[in-house]
Amino acid sequence: MTAPPGDYSVRAYIGTNVRPSKDPAFAYVTTFYPGVPSRDGAQVLHLASGTDQYDVEFALLSGRTLHVSGTPPLAGFDVVLFPQDEARWYFASPLIRQTRSHQNGQFELALVPPGDYLAVATEGVPFLMLGDPAATLRRLQSIATRVTVRDGEQKTISIRASPAP
Repeated sequence: MTAPPGDYSVRAYIGTNVRPSKDPAFAYVTTFYPGVPSRDGAQVLHLASGTDQYDVEFALLSGRTLHVSGTPPLAGFDVVLFPQDEARWYFASPLIRQTRSHQNGQFELALVPPGDYLAVATEGVPFLMLGDPAATLRRLQSIATRVTVRDGEQKTISIRASPAP
């Protein structure tokens, strides 16, 4: 792949079907070069025109993850779980999760890393992984419910469906 000159952060992740252990709560987590769990600690690589970068090697981190499930009152709502820390609201953030509630009103978000999140159920949320999610998440903050996910915890939450802000 050829990339234009510039500064880059390198990220690696594996889908949910590959696990480092038979324990279903243990999974590979998104890892940034040189082997750190967040973009905040990533080493930036500078690519100059006409140069190659071959020494970008790092192992994926693994850790305990969990499932968040719950019931908003109505079926077919967009359910979004996102970190309370706005610095983690970036394109393709592994901490931003989105799904739709089922016909019975229930939903499930798998492999959620421990942390402090905001959860919201509303209608008409654009698919957040297609661009910069920050503007949408700022609008959703005012109607969101705080959720803390602890290591190894199976969490069930009940959130109230809200009109889109």
